[in-house]
Amino acid sequence: MLLNKVAFSFTSNSSEFFVLKSFTIEGNKKTKFRIISRELHFTFNDTISADQLRWKINAYVNRLNSTKLFIDVKCRVDTVTPQELHLHFIVEEAIFIGISPNITLADRNFNIWYNDYHMQLSRLNYSLKWRQQNMQGLNRTLETILQFGFNKGASIKYTIPYIGKRQNSTIVATFNYTNARQFHHQIANNKQLFFKDENKFVFNKIHGEVKYNYRLKNYSNFSLSLGIANMAISNNLFLANPNLLPNQQLNTFFVETNLQYDYAKLDNIVYPLQGSHYRVFYNNKIGLGGSNFTQESIYFAAFYYLPLPKKYNVSLVSRNRFLIGNANAFYFQKALGFDPDYIRGYEYFVMNGTHFTINRLDLKKLILYQVLNPKKMHHLPKLPIWILPKLFTDVGYVKAINNAPIASMNNIPLYSAGLGVDCRYGNIGIIRLEYAMNHLGQKGLFLHLTSL
Repeated sequence: MLLNKVAFSFTSNSSEFFVLKSFTIEGNKKTKFRIISRELHFTFNDTISADQLRWKINAYVNRLNSTKLFIDVKCRVDTVTPQELHLHFIVEEAIFIGISPNITLADRNFNIWYNDYHMQLSRLNYSLKWRQQNMQGLNRTLETILQFGFNKGASIKYTIPYIGKRQNSTIVATFNYTNARQFHHQIANNKQLFFKDENKFVFNKIHGEVKYNYRLKNYSNFSLSLGIANMAISNNLFLANPNLLPNQQLNTFFVETNLQYDYAKLDNIVYPLQGSHYRVFYNNKIGLGGSNFTQESIYFAAFYYLPLPKKYNVSLVSRNRFLIGNANAFYFQKALGFDPDYIRGYEYFVMNGTHFTINRLDLKKLILYQVLNPKKMHHLPKLPIWILPKLFTDVGYVKAINNAPIASMNNIPLYSAGLGVDCRYGNIGIIRLEYAMNHLGQKGLFLHLTSL
């Protein structure tokens, strides 16, 4: 019998028990066997019920899909004896190397670019990305991006997963350089204000980081990262907002430490519909040289996804941040309005502050799942499509030290409700089209594009 995460059939009585004797993998032309087997956590001679077998195979398939190494994963159950089973996994590998151009918005979302800036092409970022995944069949990834347009910069990222005897450690090294002739320097009426200089760059940032990730158990991860950064602004930008950087400086140099713990038991890490995910994140920044400042923040997020009959799904999401220390720098006080921390229906607004909370409730229904595989284009990979209409409501709050008139949405409850549709296309991206109304009675249709 053939099992996958879309169509599942197993005719045995739920009270029957089976013994898992062995497993094999087919279709991994490049990916090493040990890279796949580490995701399975297979226990030989494990005795389980038919119901447990259904759950375990679904978990195996979902974990392999979440690696993004494969565009399709199936599992066939073969009987060795009437009570002894052999699992045969059939995988179809993704394309591991490619150069891709990309166009992204410099603004926070499509509606801001369309309505406030009338689709100005000068506010687009153009980038060229070179990515090589699954290097040497070990899922190592090298990614380089060159960006032009509204914001200019470059980045390089190298990921080495599955280090150590237990293959549960990962090291990620990144380097980024960014500069801009326009920069968000102030807020008025909860709208971003930009300072612009046609003759020279007004902001630049250099940032490097090394991150160590350790998988504690099947669903738990701990990470520690150490970074160093330097930010500088022009004299004219400083005059426009002297409090943009800490201690009213033109230049700030700091080190930062991040600690993060995740517990994620999800059916799919890209677009989950079942399971739970909890995250605790701690950030510490310490200024060096003449940049005498310290700042700490704690971020907690919880996600819960519950499948219902007839392909319905309920999700609950809560994100919360608490800022401690020298919070006088405008640059470090971003709160709501910046992806992913925004309240639907408030896409045109931003709120700076020290603390914030945002809570979401969604009811979705899967109405379409289709795998696109043109018969005349066999060289192209399959592209699965999911379409899910939804109803939703959001509640949020931003705490600011000074509730100035230019930020009138701070220190008051914010809430919205609406309906929309999500379209996920493979492991490439998600399109969200949402119609929402906020507490001011303002209504709008909003488009969000997310790359995965």
